[in-house]
Amino acid sequence: MNKVSGILLSLFMVFSVSSVGYSSPMEKLTDCFINSCVMVECRYELTLHGTLVKGDAVVQVQGTSYRMTAGGLDSFCDGHTLWTIDNEAMEAVAEPVEDGPAGYAANPALLIMRLGDAFDVEKSSSSNGRWIYVLSAKTDCGIKKAEIVMTSAGILIQGKFSLSDGTVVKMEVISMTSSALKPASYFRPETNFGKTWVVTDLR
Repeated sequence: MNKVSGILLSLFMVFSVSSVGYSSPMEKLTDCFINSCVMVECRYELTLHGTLVKGDAVVQVQGTSYRMTAGGLDSFCDGHTLWTIDNEAMEAVAEPVEDGPAGYAANPALLIMRLGDAFDVEKSSSSNGRWIYVLSAKTDCGIKKAEIVMTSAGILIQGKFSLSDGTVVKMEVISMTSSALKPASYFRPETNFGKTWVVTDLR
């Protein structure tokens, strides 16, 4: 699940490269993630070694915190701990999130604040109200290259990601909305883990 979580969150963590001008669509999107809670519904296709996996995901991101539903699993991360919950199997895993590059796999949202250290804008262009950005990694963060399409207002449309292990992910955004900031508790699980649950706490 960590891999899928990291891939999906990657869609949101590549929009804050410091070399991009403040009025650019990427800056507008970054400002939205910092000052509000952003919910994105999307479809994804993940290809690795000829195997194709398709799915839908709903992700809510606020600063370095997020919650996500994808592939029948729920993930919650408050910036310190990542919980992965399988309600059907009644299993849950809690693990710590480290600060810096070591924590990006568990919480890629950390990169929202640090993209200038991880990515360069290789190319940017605009056509018919759409902006296309090609980003290349300058440090090992699990993603080698990303191609992002968004509107001039900073609304996500689609993305393609090439990961270090050869995985290629294509994503299409169905909807993107923002709301007022949520309390920290919103990014922690509400489930009451009773005796019938298998809980693995790695903290």
